[in-house]
Amino acid sequence: MKQALKILALLFVLLIFCYALVAFFLPLKLPTTPESSVLSDIHGVEIGEIIYSGSIRHRELAYGDIPRFYIEALVALEDKTFWSHPGLSGRGILRSLMRNIESGRVVEGASTITTQLIRNAFWINEKRDFKHKFLESVYALRIEHIHTKEEILTEYINRVSFGHLNI
Repeated sequence: MKQALKILALLFVLLIFCYALVAFFLPLKLPTTPESSVLSDIHGVEIGEIIYSGSIRHRELAYGDIPRFYIEALVALEDKTFWSHPGLSGRGILRSLMRNIESGRVVEGASTITTQLIRNAFWINEKRDFKHKFLESVYALRIEHIHTKEEILTEYINRVSFGHLNI
């Protein structure tokens, strides 16, 4: 019986490894975010804006247009190790695991800016289950392999909601 359980566990780990390996090498394209339509007069002066579907106010920013203090504040608040981790924070995962075990329930997560970007791009309104967390982790590693930190941060800033009509 113990031998069968070991074989089953090994097959499960092998299956997850194969799934992660395949997912890692798949192309990963983030869905586009609809932009607001800006209305200008004949002199190019903005006179209005048509908000997409009445709820998403969005204008794409380039990395160079984002103030340095904003980037530093965002990274300090959301993910202090953003510039040094590969998409996942091992220290954050261990910390949250320990605090969740101590409390006997989920009280803390270990998301990074990269994993939050993936969640906002693909599963913003879906429940957080093991499957989504696993895919989020694999995709975070993949997107860190494809894009620079500046590109990831720019995508994050352009996607995350900072309150009603403030995206």
